[in-house]
Amino acid sequence: PASEMLNDESRSALGKYAELAAGRRSLISVINYDLITGLFGSWPGMSGYVLRRIFYRLILNHIGSNVTIARNVTFRGAGKIWLGDNVFIDEGCMIAVRGEDSSIVLENDVLIACGTIVRSRGGELILGAGSSIGSNCILATDSVLKVGREVLVGAFSYLCAGGSHNFDDKTVPIIRQSCSGKGG
Repeated sequence: PASEMLNDESRSALGKYAELAAGRRSLISVINYDLITGLFGSWPGMSGYVLRRIFYRLILNHIGSNVTIARNVTFRGAGKIWLGDNVFIDEGCMIAVRGEDSSIVLENDVLIACGTIVRSRGGELILGAGSSIGSNCILATDSVLKVGREVLVGAFSYLCAGGSHNFDDKTVPIIRQSCSGKGG
């Protein structure tokens, strides 16, 4: 899990940041990520949409055709995020991948409304084609979360899968105990 990576003393702070932000460990990936998100992440208007569509291809795993990324969308683990055709991500969303074997896939025609968090930490999260996620939702997994095709999730919803913290040892804080990645 990400907490193990963050506590790994053999990894540098830069290496940890590279993995969390860019989703890749190379220095050039981090520089690209920082420059592109810093320059274009909050650029307003139509020119901002166009610039993000062009330049975010350099930091995300895949961007299909006709993708719209609004202002102030945060991508974490960008190299592990796949966007299909006609995806729309509204302002203030966070799409975050943490963990070596984690990924997020937004299939074709997915809409994510403003303020929503989509997070995969140690697993795979897939939003099926034609799905629409309302404002201020949280979709999170520590194992596998697959939302089917043409699913409508109402505003302020919380969907999660797997990753229950163990609490067997009452002398150890729950955050320091292992997680069970059951289910999905």
